[in-house]
Amino acid sequence: MTAVAAPAAGVSRPEVRRPRAVEPGLNGIRAFAALGIVLEHTMALTFPPDTALSNPLRASLVLFVVLSGFLNYRPFVATHIRGEAPPDTRTFLVRRMLRVFPLYWTVLAAYLVVRGFGEIQSAVDFAKVVFLLQTFDKRLVFSGVGPAWTLSVEFTFYLMVPFFSRGVRWLAGWLGIAGARGRLVGELVAVSIFWLVGPTVRLATGVGERYVTDVPSCADMLATGMFLAIASAWVAEGHRLPDGVARWVLSRWSALLTVALVIVVWVWLPSPLPPLRQAPASISVFRIGSALILGATLMGTSLFAPDRHPVKRFLSVRPLQVLAVLSFGIYLWHVLVLDELVDAIGGYTRSMFVPLTYCTLVFSITLALITYFGVQVPFEVVRRRVRFPARPARPVKEQRPHRSPFAIPTGRPDMLALAGYRALAATLVIVGHIMLAARVEQRLPLASPFHSLAVVVPMFFGFAGYVAYRPFVLANLTGAQPPGAGRYIWKRIVRIYFLYVIALTVYLWAVPFFRPDSFLGYVQLYTLTQIYDPALLQKGLPAAWFEAALFPLYFLMPVFAASARALARRNGPSSVRQRLHAEIFVCGTIIAVSVVCRAILIAGQVEGSTTWPISYADFVGIGMLVAIAAVWVKGGGKLPRFIDAWRWHPNVSLVLLLSIIVFFERVNPPVNGPFTLNMQLFRFSAYFAMVALILIPAVLSGNRYWLNRTMATFPMVILGRGSYSTYLWHQLVLIAIAYQFGSTIDSTMLWVFLFTGIVLSNAVGMLSSVVLEGSLENLKNYSLRDRSVVRRSVPAPERPAPTPVGR
Repeated sequence: MTAVAAPAAGVSRPEVRRPRAVEPGLNGIRAFAALGIVLEHTMALTFPPDTALSNPLRASLVLFVVLSGFLNYRPFVATHIRGEAPPDTRTFLVRRMLRVFPLYWTVLAAYLVVRGFGEIQSAVDFAKVVFLLQTFDKRLVFSGVGPAWTLSVEFTFYLMVPFFSRGVRWLAGWLGIAGARGRLVGELVAVSIFWLVGPTVRLATGVGERYVTDVPSCADMLATGMFLAIASAWVAEGHRLPDGVARWVLSRWSALLTVALVIVVWVWLPSPLPPLRQAPASISVFRIGSALILGATLMGTSLFAPDRHPVKRFLSVRPLQVLAVLSFGIYLWHVLVLDELVDAIGGYTRSMFVPLTYCTLVFSITLALITYFGVQVPFEVVRRRVRFPARPARPVKEQRPHRSPFAIPTGRPDMLALAGYRALAATLVIVGHIMLAARVEQRLPLASPFHSLAVVVPMFFGFAGYVAYRPFVLANLTGAQPPGAGRYIWKRIVRIYFLYVIALTVYLWAVPFFRPDSFLGYVQLYTLTQIYDPALLQKGLPAAWFEAALFPLYFLMPVFAASARALARRNGPSSVRQRLHAEIFVCGTIIAVSVVCRAILIAGQVEGSTTWPISYADFVGIGMLVAIAAVWVKGGGKLPRFIDAWRWHPNVSLVLLLSIIVFFERVNPPVNGPFTLNMQLFRFSAYFAMVALILIPAVLSGNRYWLNRTMATFPMVILGRGSYSTYLWHQLVLIAIAYQFGSTIDSTMLWVFLFTGIVLSNAVGMLSSVVLEGSLENLKNYSLRDRSVVRRSVPAPERPAPTPVGR
């Protein structure tokens, strides 16, 4: 969402209307949802189950939940966007209770008198049903008033909303972005995380084990309505929707297209909703997803389209507005009416569909009218008068400003895209491990790019070489004082080692299989020297072999930089070009030595040698060369024509990269097959080319490369900041998921595992990044000379202006 801005000349931007307090279109959606549920239930009695007619009508239930998310969250997000205090929690909850409980208790009393208590066998069961807690006991989900399980979900959501809103306000202030845009970003981030809970819960726990009858399993439905509430509050303050979103909700055909999508998906993938034991998890994802698109489109059109829009005019007709007022009563009464009609008339056939639907609607509307004027209207008068006095404002304690763990770094825009690439690399590691565990190469050969996915490890080395060496080459080429070796190494230890020790301890405690057989093994694991003992490669924290190989190279960075400076000054004071040539020579030497030593180790069949630092030093050398090129270009220097053309046409790199991947997969043997010397040399040569094709455009092409713009977006940067934690914890998360589903991963559940593994691993990584990495960040400023003093940021002494790089 972007702020109001003048459109460019000749470019028309869609104009959305500011939403009113009450939108007739939303009432029309509620009326259609109520009618759809009644029709679906009458069809279930007169037609065979899962017919092409009744299946799409089940999307009506999703529309109800989406509306609930919008209506209940709208007051909280509106005050947040405006920078005002949130609505009073007591007033909100009491008004919600007066809206729901009087009519519900009236209908419940009628159900119990007419139909009996059914599954309600004790006073505790009765209390659960009376106070809308039946969904927490799966035996009582449909007891009492059958459709009231949705009210139980809504009531739980009512209790959650005030606390969720407070959490969002805290998160928005923690993101490090001030103003309305910062509050908007906080809302979007929090609601996005909440949205992911729905499909994650349904897939992780298995649809066959539970109904979709609680807030976690309905989170994506509620969050879709919350997204619309955010958009409504944002537009109400005079801001714009993104052009693509605005054009979609204003289109005359978007509603018809989404209706067609729901019909196609729900007819093509028939299964009950709520999903029962026979419904696969993947089916509910597509079905509910299509219904969410329909709900978002209809509500978006109702909120932002002009009054003359045909869809909005249709949803605003008077009969639908009347039915919307009675929809709550119709929804609660219609199942009791159907049950009584079944007992009175007996079995049904298809020919009875129209009479049954007519009788159900007539009796349900009649009962809804009676309870509307007899119950809802009197309590509505009381509900509107409820307003608790404002609590006295508490004195705000002055707090010292702190750096947000989520704050995007300023002054280094070239580093933002790299954070996104790190997030992508960590995700690809998760994908590779899941596919390897599922033995996809044997079962689905066309969907198993294992050899290409392995490039993420060399890519990590390349990015590490760029980030770690950039300060040294910048100081050398500008003639400034280089970073202190002690301070640099200490920061690397804080950044990598301490979190690794915490994660390793948890792994050893949680998974006995990862424990070594000797005390020496523990020492090697905790000192990151396990890569030199092949028996320890699958012990401790298996994925940490990458850190064990990279850690010594970090320690050598000051040595590499000192060597380049000494080489440039061997004949006295050096020029900028001499220092540049010295840096290139040192990096070239590192690459050459690494390639030769790796070939010797592989030819000598030294076990585990492909995990040693020397085997990956050439990829670190690539990163160091790119750091030299980036600093040289930023200082006004010229690159060789080939490299310069390369960075100005980054899409060529993407095409070459895809070509290498296709060829690479065709010529490689199976994962468990033998690797000859020639094949190993070819693999590492291909990885070298692939890392160069990724790293050079990522650093040198800047914003002209569409992939860099994507990787520099806020979500990717945030995920990138937690990528190290995600990498460390993901194997433990995958073990927990595999334990939930069984010891083996079936290829039929591959997509469920992929989705669940990626989401949960990134969620755990972000939590670890905030709680652990954010806390350890303060240790970077710990003074090495005086351990009782924490170094404060003080103005640096003035130094002579550094030499321009390109001169």
